[in-house]
Amino acid sequence: MKQYIVVFVFLINIVKVLSAVDGAEQLEEALIRIERLRSQYSPPASIYNRRNIDNNLYIPQYDSSKEDYENIFNRPAFVHPILSDEILPLLETSAEKGNHEASILLGDFYTFGNFSLPVNYSKAYSYYRHAVQLKANGHAYFMLGFFYATGAFGELELDQHKANLYFEFGAANDDVNSILALAYRNLHGVGTSISCEKALYYYTRVAHIGMDLLRKNGVTPDILPIYNIRLPDFNGGLYGNQVSESPLTIFSTSQFYHRKKNLLNQYTIDVDHEFIDFFFDALKYYYGDIFLPANSTKALEILHDCIEYGNMMFHSKNYYTNNFNMDFLGQCNAFLGHMYLIGYGAEKDYNKALHYLEASTKIKNTSEALNDLGVLYASDMAPSGRDQVKAARYLNRAAKMGYNEAFLNIAKLLMNNSDTNYLNNPYRDKIFDNIQKGVSAGNVECLFYYAEFFQSGIVKDIHPEKRYNCENIVIYYKKFVEKLEPFFFPHLRYAVEELKQGNFKNTLLGYSIAAEQGAANAQVSSAYLLYQTQPFRSSYKRKTFTSDRIKAAIKYLEKASLGNDIDSTVLLGDLYLNGVEGSNFEKDQNKAFNYYKKAESQYSSHGCYNIGYMFEYGLGPANKTVDYFMAKRYYDLSLKYQELSYRNKVPINLALLRLRLKYLFNRKSIDDHESHDESSGWLNAFNNMKAEYYDSNDDLNQEEAREKARAHHEGTSYDYDDEEYDVGDYLVLFITCSFFLIIFVQNIMQRIRRWRNANNNNENNENNANNGINGIDGNPQNANDQVNARFGFNIGGANVEFHFFAI
Repeated sequence: MKQYIVVFVFLINIVKVLSAVDGAEQLEEALIRIERLRSQYSPPASIYNRRNIDNNLYIPQYDSSKEDYENIFNRPAFVHPILSDEILPLLETSAEKGNHEASILLGDFYTFGNFSLPVNYSKAYSYYRHAVQLKANGHAYFMLGFFYATGAFGELELDQHKANLYFEFGAANDDVNSILALAYRNLHGVGTSISCEKALYYYTRVAHIGMDLLRKNGVTPDILPIYNIRLPDFNGGLYGNQVSESPLTIFSTSQFYHRKKNLLNQYTIDVDHEFIDFFFDALKYYYGDIFLPANSTKALEILHDCIEYGNMMFHSKNYYTNNFNMDFLGQCNAFLGHMYLIGYGAEKDYNKALHYLEASTKIKNTSEALNDLGVLYASDMAPSGRDQVKAARYLNRAAKMGYNEAFLNIAKLLMNNSDTNYLNNPYRDKIFDNIQKGVSAGNVECLFYYAEFFQSGIVKDIHPEKRYNCENIVIYYKKFVEKLEPFFFPHLRYAVEELKQGNFKNTLLGYSIAAEQGAANAQVSSAYLLYQTQPFRSSYKRKTFTSDRIKAAIKYLEKASLGNDIDSTVLLGDLYLNGVEGSNFEKDQNKAFNYYKKAESQYSSHGCYNIGYMFEYGLGPANKTVDYFMAKRYYDLSLKYQELSYRNKVPINLALLRLRLKYLFNRKSIDDHESHDESSGWLNAFNNMKAEYYDSNDDLNQEEAREKARAHHEGTSYDYDDEEYDVGDYLVLFITCSFFLIIFVQNIMQRIRRWRNANNNNENNENNANNGINGIDGNPQNANDQVNARFGFNIGGANVEFHFFAI
């Protein structure tokens, strides 16, 4: 017996020695202290919040010497002593002894700046390299691939082939981030050749992981994609509120519900406003948003209060109810029943769920309550047991009301009626039709099944007319994966949280990781953090941008443009047309023209305006010639698309006015036009300048414009015999010019009189001044009677005055 004890003690000592050798003991102690630090650490107060970020987000200058953005908020750097004096030394000791987990933790600390630690990408890279040399690790491989893919924006080596290699190592070790990165890179040929088949393989792999997570965790409001936004949308988009054309991605549910509640309380009469307040306050906490985290417990309490208040009022003799009150009371019951059904904010309780859902349908039928009752009776969760007839009845009623989840649940009900796989199910025709309706209605889970049906190839048996290729199937898998933001894109939340603190470098890190995985909004946000267009006038000094960061911004803008982001496409055109001030960025008018053409094909007013500008000044076309006719066509298209968006049309109208003046007074254009017409002279030019009015369905005119643009861009010729113009426009133009000419002459005469009066004596000056102020009868003249062609304003204490003297 003693021999066994001795052997056992010997083995324990060996384990202790080995633990000391590989640093496990130091790692364990470091993990304990990390938990202690987590309980003690309080992050700094937020710089940005819901009340101050709109139209106020400012990205400071990036300081290359410090490898960080300027500290415009004057926050002192502070590292908690537990981290600097205890945790980091323990992890470093463990890593030196060969513990790969300690190396990965150190890499994460220096990459993500946990607990306000200053980031150091060079150190992080070294620790990740050290970790994978000790043992294969998917996360470490992904981070190495990310560093090679981005070059840490000028801080590390940039090598796309090495990036792909490390991503492949990560995918081989089941790292989801690596799989996503490879899926996107194969789809668009980043660092490799385009391969839709490989992209489909990787997206299918991630999608199946996502479905497993959904089945395990269920669908709750906290999986909603709320952090997948474009940062410039806080300022109205890449070009601001009046010019940006990409739809805004920032939607504050809390603000929306608050405004809707106030509007209903303001404009509804003879209703009990308590129900409105209860319902919308519950929704605010139920869903949450970027600046207001969801609070399911609070939402549950408010819904209980809503129902208790309704019960109390029902038993009141003086209670007067109408349909409006009943709507909100029914919604409160429906939401409360749903929360007990899915276990959101409380433990699952199917009896309570059934009670509140049935109460909701008795008060007012809602699609949500009908759907949940169908789900309840379709399973064994119902207190009375499974009842598929009832389930089908409830789900069909919800589907008729257009509820997207009802289509999914009908399909699932049909799937469960057979022991075979749903792809071989005898009801597969009906299953597919409901899945298709669910996709159209916006259901996330239906996207997965829809792609599965097409990938299996059996859709051609169900609907022979439907033909989907590899790219179409990939898009549906990709959309499904991107909707599961908390599962696959957790770095988006990290980016937003760091933005609130004013940590722009960490914000860029979070968005760029998601951007490398194909999130289009994150690509725009990354580009915006790397490069911002400069305003004409700002209280901040003008920024400079390094070539590495400009190239990185263009790379992300190009990726976003591939995803059909209009503002990104137009901005690429602007960068290649105008260059970047203070940098050696090479202009390319041909690239600019092509990007504007792509934007024009997406009905972009901004893109059409810029094409018109290039034709007006002879920029971009192969023969470098000015073409006022084509310029006018694209300005007209720009005006047409602008009218559809109800935006400011003044710049376009001014451009058309400028263009008509140029044509009118450009002798060469008139002579060229005379060669196509028997009559001649400026009056003929007037008669031939007829404005084109584009009907919304007039595709012929648009196609003609595109053909002419293509001809100009390629340096070939095009016949302009059919151009038509409007004399009325130029009659108005003539009157306008005459008006300004008269005012100009009046100003000159006033200047001459003032110059002559300056040579008179003081008495004459005083008399002349009085005559200038008073009318003939000695009374002061009305300011409106003194018409002049000048206006002024004050800049920095200096008065600036403009005079119309020429057009």
